Amino acid sequence: MKKILISLCLVINFQSSLATAPWLQSFEHAQKKQQLNAKWQADGGQIHFRFNHDLLKDWGIQVNSTSKQTKVIKGLEHQTHHIRNTSALTLQAPFGVLEGVPEGTLQLVGGLEWNTLQKQMIHNNLRIVTTTKHLNVGEMISLLVVSEDNTPLFVLDNIHTELDKKNNQFHARRMDIRVTKEFAKLLGEPLLTGLVIGEAHMENNLTIPPEYASIKGVPTCPNDRPLWPDSKNTADVALINMTWQQVRNLGNGNFVFAPNATLKNVGEADVAWYGKFTGNYDPYNNSQHPFLFWSAYREVDGRFEQIGLSGIKHAFYTLNTNCTYNCGNNHILYKGCEDVYSVSNNDGGSYLGPKEELEAFTGIWEEVGSFFDQDGNGIQDNISNNTDENRLIVHDSDIIDSNNDFYFSAWYLIRDDINIFNTMGHRSYDLISNQQGTAWSFNNPGTLFPGPASDAYVTPNTTAQDLMSASYRSLQPQEGHLTVAVKVIELEDGLYRYNYMVENHDYDPQVSEIEVTLPAFASYADFVWSDIDHDENNDWQVIRQEDKLILSSINGNYIDWGMLFSFSFTTNVPPEIGTLTLQGEENGGTTFSVQTVHPKVNDLIFKDSFDAIVL
Repeated sequence: MKKILISLCLVINFQSSLATAPWLQSFEHAQKKQQLNAKWQADGGQIHFRFNHDLLKDWGIQVNSTSKQTKVIKGLEHQTHHIRNTSALTLQAPFGVLEGVPEGTLQLVGGLEWNTLQKQMIHNNLRIVTTTKHLNVGEMISLLVVSEDNTPLFVLDNIHTELDKKNNQFHARRMDIRVTKEFAKLLGEPLLTGLVIGEAHMENNLTIPPEYASIKGVPTCPNDRPLWPDSKNTADVALINMTWQQVRNLGNGNFVFAPNATLKNVGEADVAWYGKFTGNYDPYNNSQHPFLFWSAYREVDGRFEQIGLSGIKHAFYTLNTNCTYNCGNNHILYKGCEDVYSVSNNDGGSYLGPKEELEAFTGIWEEVGSFFDQDGNGIQDNISNNTDENRLIVHDSDIIDSNNDFYFSAWYLIRDDINIFNTMGHRSYDLISNQQGTAWSFNNPGTLFPGPASDAYVTPNTTAQDLMSASYRSLQPQEGHLTVAVKVIELEDGLYRYNYMVENHDYDPQVSEIEVTLPAFASYADFVWSDIDHDENNDWQVIRQEDKLILSSINGNYIDWGMLFSFSFTTNVPPEIGTLTLQGEENGGTTFSVQTVHPKVNDLIFKDSFDAIVL
């Protein structure tokens, strides 16, 4: 094995937002110039790396740290590297709000050793310096790791920063470790480009300038903030960015996928963002916070199928970048503010719980006695395991055919949000397996569109002029939203293939029965059912009764919120405009109809058997 010795620079990209931050542009204060020029400093401290060794192993790679010191963070062991006290970063934090890091260097102690099947690379003399590259939507900081010859190796991004003024510390937490194109080439695997292979946390000593001591209170915050949601000032949060990747291979053909996701408060009201088990706060007298949920889909043979869904990620901290107002509180998303949650953060077991505990339509979750509080004493004592629990799991049999279209979505559930369809977004990817079949790469990302992934199947609230497709959203008052869509494919010999999907967005009663019109005189063949799992024992029961096809849930396999079930069949009757009937499970069996197209009922030729007359 050839051994290559490479020095390493860790480059911080802090793009100063002083010129663009809306709150700072519009804020007037007698000491504004003084605060803009005040120099904060971060020096010394430690940085902690945790690499995803299982994922790297799937790609034939190993990494080891020369540091012998470790630290357990959120139940996971990290390798600790000390930062020399003689090195420092200069921070810009007018009025105590971090807005950039224009200069500085941090020298790390220890190094990293990388091994592939072909070679070994040892990176020593790690440094952290400033740069102006690799900044994503909603970010203030990203870190770029470069070798001694300035070759980029990996990026640390999607960072949660904090100026801890009380304890005189600067924190950069929950950083994704993302492979660069150049480092992927060095490792001999171009498909690694952009892959998150671990997480990192850093804390430094913080020196607060004397100019800040003269600032009283939070002058950057208007007197009417926080402004909580009401009929006049509404909450409206939009998903503005999202990328995806594989997190781990579980074996038996199962893979875990996860996104990073960026949002923006586009409404007038502020949004509560308090971590679970932290206390009771306004405006709901609890620890209200958003919930992130994600899902995977494919279109195959004209059907739109959901092939995986996650539990819910409990949000706990908002970065608050590019704000209209900035009040220095990272547990409230203020007007105009943006925030990001990383892949490694979204895969963190401390924050992932079962989706069944959340009332999606109201955004209410009870923490006492929940998954996280097994003994009901109001203190977290449980987390999701480090492999599959509450993760999005996809089986390779569902993604192996590259001729299918694959879509991935994420959704922030915000209490009192006026528009759930811009808090969710979707995009397409090409999925490519490595040669060993042990890992998947997400390539050629499509445009990020707002709304559920099913919008890519049929445009919502439309019926095609030829009646060969339709999609309609339904809001059941005080219960939630659903979408019913159908795509009809004309086959040979006068046959038609009807492909239906029912998607429950936040309809809490769940769906337990579906009725679709199918005339008694029509032919019926080739029924296909698709739900989330591969368990045939809970596939819905199908009964043909008079002019209806009735589908009923069995073994508790209801269409819960966040789920999409689909089915299809072939008949000899063309489509007409009509309705599809759904029945709720937990609301006394209430039924309601949604517009769609179905096989035509008023076909007198077939009904009167005139087609059987021979002349």
